[in-house]
Amino acid sequence: MGRSFSQHSDGPGETAGTVARDPFAPTNARPLTRSSTVPHLKPGTSPERLPVRGTPGPAQRGGTRSRVREHSRTRAGALNPEREAMLRNGLVILAGLAAMAPAAAAQTVEAGATSRAAAAKPWVGFVAEAALEFGGDAFATVNFDDGSTQDVRTGQGLTVSVGGQLRPSVDSPLGLRGTVGFKFVGTAADNANIFLTRLPVEVVGTYRLPQDAWVGAGFVHHALTKFWGGGLGPDVDFTGGNGATVEAGWRWLGVSYTSMRYTDDTDAEYDASVFGIFFTSAFSR
Repeated sequence: MGRSFSQHSDGPGETAGTVARDPFAPTNARPLTRSSTVPHLKPGTSPERLPVRGTPGPAQRGGTRSRVREHSRTRAGALNPEREAMLRNGLVILAGLAAMAPAAAAQTVEAGATSRAAAAKPWVGFVAEAALEFGGDAFATVNFDDGSTQDVRTGQGLTVSVGGQLRPSVDSPLGLRGTVGFKFVGTAADNANIFLTRLPVEVVGTYRLPQDAWVGAGFVHHALTKFWGGGLGPDVDFTGGNGATVEAGWRWLGVSYTSMRYTDDTDAEYDASVFGIFFTSAFSR
């Protein structure tokens, strides 16, 4: 139960009363009087003009916000010269980029159209080849002093060729290669020039496969085919020399088989069919 304390009035017009106190409040608390509501009030000073401590009232908070807003507007409206220059330069750069964008886009479109047009044009390249072929019938036999012999075969020889290659486009797997070369086979005789020569002409269609592989087939003709006896035997001219060839390869290395027959000046026929290994290179200018 709370306890009651009496408060007596010492002056006129004051009414005595009773104030209920908390039983747990300190016993030395100062009595509540009107003068104690405004501590440290100097005579002649209005309470409204005292400095406010603690949490500001509504009016004070409103004034603070007004000052903050005014200060923010002042700071935002006044850019320092360095920041203003940076902003101006950024706007100039953006304007330049915006002006350049259409031209760059037009150049890109034009370059793409040029590339597509170039890819759609026929591709023409230069071809160089070297081949080593084996086979054919033995047309002549050379006897040496030591008892050894060497046969001159109609298909055997080393060939060097040049020509061109055509494709419908640079990316097309189809191709057409045409070459003209010189084919030669000789003997080991050191006292006579005994050899067989011919001028191979080839037209071969090729097809490129994945992984840089390719296959081909075409027509071969050997012109001006001649055996040179070197004074130890007669010189012989051959006719015919028409045949077909098939080939396969990977990148610059290929293998081939050519079927062909020669006819000499006595109408005797010789098989000039050969297996070959060859190196080929095609490049454009």
